[in-house]
Amino acid sequence: MNFRKKRISQENIKEYLGDGDALPVRENLIEGVPLFIQREYGHRNNCTICSLAALLGFVTGADNQKAYDTVVKKAGRLFFRPEGRGTNPLAARFILNRALRSAKTDKRSSARYLKGVLFDFETLRGLIDSGIPAALSFYRDKNRYYKSHTVVVMGYCIYKTKNGAARFLMIYDNWNNTPSYLDYDGLSFFASINYIKSR
Repeated sequence: MNFRKKRISQENIKEYLGDGDALPVRENLIEGVPLFIQREYGHRNNCTICSLAALLGFVTGADNQKAYDTVVKKAGRLFFRPEGRGTNPLAARFILNRALRSAKTDKRSSARYLKGVLFDFETLRGLIDSGIPAALSFYRDKNRYYKSHTVVVMGYCIYKTKNGAARFLMIYDNWNNTPSYLDYDGLSFFASINYIKSR
């Protein structure tokens, strides 16, 4: 099956791999990460805002609307242009830190840029294994379902296939009500992650 511009989910991942006998050999999923659907918040191009709000809500316990409103307010017009190109991913760390200060937490955001340079699959796996979700901004994925998008990474799954191993990130893509799978090895070099850590 041609997966160009097609979403990968738990239902079709073996079809994507072209191996009906593929088995997950290692996986982890963080429970309780808030799910946001972009269209429910009245803005266009708000994938980064929704993803940062999910991280904020996860660590503060704020409901989705409150977390979203906090992030939008702290982004302001300087960093969030809903009718333009949305949010510059390089501003995400700054926005998240402002939102965390507003929520009076002792936590701060951290960021890493360029897949394969300052972060890799093991970086994300370490975060997930430590119970830390991340906002992932990237230019494009292998099957081009996403372009210039930000998602919430809240899990990973490694499949054993007839051709070796395949590594996937389990994500909330801010479009669908169930987790999607992102082929890590097909992710563009131009990518960044933001996550929340204790000081």
